[in-house]
Amino acid sequence: MHEAYRKIKFLLGCVLRPRFTYLRFKERRRARDKHTHHPDIDLKNLPPVTITLVRDSDEHKKKLLKLFRNNPSPLVLTPWNMKYLEIELQKGIEYYLITNNMDELVGVLGYKPEENMPGRLIIEYDHRGKGFGISAMKELEKIKHGEGMQEFWGQVYKDNVRMLNLMLSLGYKFVENRETPEYYMMVKSLSDEVDDNSQLE
Repeated sequence: MHEAYRKIKFLLGCVLRPRFTYLRFKERRRARDKHTHHPDIDLKNLPPVTITLVRDSDEHKKKLLKLFRNNPSPLVLTPWNMKYLEIELQKGIEYYLITNNMDELVGVLGYKPEENMPGRLIIEYDHRGKGFGISAMKELEKIKHGEGMQEFWGQVYKDNVRMLNLMLSLGYKFVENRETPEYYMMVKSLSDEVDDNSQLE
């Protein structure tokens, strides 16, 4: 179902917003060209970010939707209008705006509390490859561990190699008995992350 929905969304996006068609194909190609894992990523020297939970602010909601629309991805299922976004927020799905140390909006990160699962990570095209996605994920880990979460789960489409690379770099491990033909299931202990950070300090 997800795979069919993604294909329909991709084709509709190309028809309804043709000026982004090139970016959609470029995004698909980039995601598949990246190596599975980059062991040299320096997790101790990442760019600082602030993540802000989108609540009732219409301004924040409009910024979130604009970012999704201007950075289309065939690999991420995202809300496409205010009505759908409101439905997701009512279901408890959380969205965080990601800003850098210059207070520039550089991306958005989603989170499903019922499943302890981050996802729907989108970074502005001009800010990709700088570590903002990893920084945002680590900030979310700190917040949720402080709220009592002990582990994060991840669901990554098998053709989204760049996201898979990010998850492996953050310490996620494959859950082989939960794998499907479409995606990998992954898990990470947040307690291990806190222990590692304490040793580094």
